[in-house]
Formats: sequence, structure tokens, C-alpha cells
Amino acid sequence: MKEFRPISLCNVSYKIISKILCTRLKRFLPKLISETQSAFVARRLITDNILIAQEAFHALRTNPICKAKFVAIKTDMSKAYDRVEWTFLIGLMRKLGFDEKWISWITACISSVSYQVLINGEAKGHINPSRGLRQGDPLSPFLFIILTEALVAQLRGAEAEGRITGLKIARNCPSISHLLFADDSLFFCKADVLQCAELIRIIKCYGKASGQELNVSKSSVFFGSKVPPDTRRSLKLALGISKEGGMGMYLGLPEKICGSKKQAFAFILDRLSKRINSWSSKLLSNGGKEVLIKSVAQALPTYVMSCFLLPQDIIKKIQGAIAKFWWSSKQNGRGLHWVAWDKICLPFEKGGLGFRDLTNFNLALLAKQLWRLIHYPSSLLARILKERYYRHTNPLVVGKPNSPSFGWSSILASRDLLKTGLRKTIGSGANTFVWSEAWIPTCPPRPPRSRNSYQDPNLLSPGIFPCTVLNSNFDYLLWRAQETGIAEKITMSFPWILWYLWKARNEKVFKNREILPTNTLQLAKAEAEIWSVAQLVEKTMSGTIVQLSPVLSDGPDLA
Repeated sequence: MKEFRPISLCNVSYKIISKILCTRLKRFLPKLISETQSAFVARRLITDNILIAQEAFHALRTNPICKAKFVAIKTDMSKAYDRVEWTFLIGLMRKLGFDEKWISWITACISSVSYQVLINGEAKGHINPSRGLRQGDPLSPFLFIILTEALVAQLRGAEAEGRITGLKIARNCPSISHLLFADDSLFFCKADVLQCAELIRIIKCYGKASGQELNVSKSSVFFGSKVPPDTRRSLKLALGISKEGGMGMYLGLPEKICGSKKQAFAFILDRLSKRINSWSSKLLSNGGKEVLIKSVAQALPTYVMSCFLLPQDIIKKIQGAIAKFWWSSKQNGRGLHWVAWDKICLPFEKGGLGFRDLTNFNLALLAKQLWRLIHYPSSLLARILKERYYRHTNPLVVGKPNSPSFGWSSILASRDLLKTGLRKTIGSGANTFVWSEAWIPTCPPRPPRSRNSYQDPNLLSPGIFPCTVLNSNFDYLLWRAQETGIAEKITMSFPWILWYLWKARNEKVFKNREILPTNTLQLAKAEAEIWSVAQLVEKTMSGTIVQLSPVLSDGPDLA
């Protein structure tokens, strides 16, 4: 009976009740469920866990500290839904503060199930279970993630007491000791026998109370690249897990994405080929082929493209296989391609069939990830990526860092696409660069240029204003300069500098007299000092007027 699993069918009346309870419960889950659990909670996606895991795996390969001192453990729970202990779930809900009336409703839902066994096609017996959640019940996923909060609480307590050390991808990153997606779990700790033993003790303690059982055969260990072989053997014994990870899959995507990306994503082509070969043996009309291509073939790589930028070679092979299936009339036949594929991918109103251009679709999905980083900056993924890649800026303007993960490089590839559809408020203007901003999204910025700029290079804007736009903004210099540490006596001189620059310009234009820049600065500095003295005198000597005039000196230039 180990290989069998009970399947429950819910009637319409029960599903209505269950849906009502789900709708009420979902509103409280974001506050109730830990941020490391990404399943079945609003504003959390499976891609969050995938990208965080990829950053962690990348750190285990490249980060000097992580690759020598940390380890990742991927675990699988055997028949997780079917082993849930009702008494533990009810006690946990009571501990979390659920009302007794609500708990009684949940108890009635999970205990109303009964099973029969099909023997030779005939239903026999009547089994009333004492544990387990129904697979087809809309309420079951939400109850299961509530159950996992007991494990999360134990892990947090162990981390707070120092019994487990979570992985930090960067110095100020949030510490990650676990990532959960329903019953798929990924744990991180130091490559230390005591910490690994403590981690497996917590998992077994949770399993004993909740009914969960660790499936050792499907669990694996991912070591940092510099963990010694002797330490690896000791950790495997402490964990009771012999399988070493790195080349497997996490949530349906490769754990290790480095080196050849074509090889890493070759599994997409294999899956697509199997689907197309099964269709080619059938007699399908063009309408049937169109439905299969849009709903299955082009949807197959969507999950991968939501996280990573597929290599162009892979995309070309996918589109080639789909085009071959579209034009062929028999299995393994190529057919005659009457129209170019890019024209077929045009919308209906432009003469195409509305097939997706996978390159553009890939960038659109990645732009969605970038938009979520901007729109939800408090999410766990956004906080981790911010500390790792754009601590003092934002993802729209950050440069490419050294040794980025493939996930982050993929997200950055969609930045230009996202910028074309973004608008921003100017606010104080401190972060707005007048000459370099794309004020019209579809047109490149037009920096200021004199008519004779090619004849006189000094007339170019960078020659006149060698500093950045922010520091050459007079409003910033006069009112907010002291916030960045500029002394008051320096900012006080700017009006006099402007005044004497204007006077020097007039002398040159109207009298053809040149005033040296050093003399202009000295006069401005002297005028500023006279003004400062006058302000002090006015405060100390009421009613006395002092008239001073600036003179040139041999003192240092204004700095």
C-alpha cells in the first residue's frame, strides 16, 4: 500500500462551503504565514523562491565565505498531505489564535471524508481516516502551509539561539535558513556536524508531531564548492542523506545554472519534442494545430522564461520545431514553409496568426520580475537582491556587478523594455537628470549642443559643466548642499561667483577687456567675506553702517 494514494472527490455542496472558508482565510495569510513560504499566499510567487535559491546556489559556488562554510539541504516529505495529523493541526490553529467556532468548521471539513477501495472495478468497504488532507479540497493547501509554520517557528528559534546559522548572500542581506513552497523545502546552515545534526533533529521533531516523514531517497545535499571531502562525508552521515545535489532540479528548474546555458535548458527541447512527436501521428487540421501550439507548445517554456533569459539558440530550435510541426503533414516530415515565421507571429489584424515571438515574450516575463522588485520593495526577494546588487540605488539604473548570478543577469536584460513603459514623478528633482532623461520614451535624449560645437569644443555642455547635473543644480547647491558635507562658507560664495562671472562677461562683450578667472574668483571670495563681516557687524553694532569694497589679494584661490 506504500505506492498507493487516496483520491478524494468533493461534491458541489462541500466545495461551496470550502470555497467560502478559503475566501475568508486568504485575507489573513500574508500576515500569518512566514515570508519564506511562497505557496498559496497573495503577492508571492513560486518564482520568488526560485530566484532566491539561485542566488544562494550561486553564492555557494562563488562567494568566498559561503563556498567554504555553508551547505544547502533539499528535502522531500513523503505523502505530505496524507500524513497530516488532525490533532496537531487543530492545536496549532488554536495556538495561532483562531476562534473556536472557526476551528470547529475546519474540523468538520477535514473529518467528513470517507474512502472506499476499488477491487476489480467494484467499490468495497468503508474507511474513515483519522488523519490526512484531501487532495481535491480547495481548503487543503491553506491548511498545509499553516501546518508548516510549526517548522518555521522551530527554525527561527534555533537561528536566534545560534544553534543554526542562516546563509547570508551579502553582508547586510537577510539571513536565509529555509525556503518553503508547500511540501518542497530547502534548508541552509553552516557546514558543521553539530548544525546539520540540529537541523535534522528539528525536522524529525516536527515530523513526529505533525505526522510528516522525511523521504531520504528524494533528498539531497548541496555543498559549497570549497567544503573539504572529509567534511562532506561527515555531514552526509550526520544528515542521513547520501545523495549529493547540484545537478538536480528545484521546483522544476535546474539547481546549477553555470557554464553552458544550452546544456542547462536542453530539457525544454526534449519535453517539446516528445509532445510534438505524439501529435504528429494524429491527423490534425490547421485549427487543431493552432490550438496545440498556442496552448501547449508555446506555453511549455513559459515557466522557465519567467525566471531566466533563454539562449537564442534554444529559442530558435523551439520555434523551428514548432514551425516544422505547423507546416508538416506527416510524422517527422518537414513540409514546405510558405511564410516566414516572424510574419506568422504577427497579430491577426496585421495578417499573422497571433503566435508568440518567444524572444519578446521572454523579455516581457522578465520585465514583470523587475517590476515586482520595484513595486514590492519589502518582499524577501527584493531585499536580498537590493543588498546584493543595488544597495544605494535602484534596479533601473544600477550597473552590471562582478560575478552576477544568471537570474540577475536575465532580469537586467529586460530593463530597457520596462523603461519604455515607465513614468516617474519629478518630486524635488534631485534624482532627475534634465539633459539625459528620456522625456519622450520612444525617443533618445537630446543633450544640449551649440550650433558651433564642432568648431569650438569648449562650447559643449560637458565642457562648461564638468560636474554632474545634481551638483550643478543651483537649488541643490544653495539649499541642500550642507546635507552632503559642503561647508557653509563655500556655498555662501556662489552668488558672488555668479555676479562676477556676469560682470567679466559684460567686460569682454562690451569693452573687449578680459579678466583672468583667478581674479574673478578672488573678487568673489573677497565680496563674500565682506558680506559675512557686514552681517556680523550688523548683529553686534546696531545702527552703525560699514561700507567696504573688495580688493585683489595674493591669497589662495577659492576652493
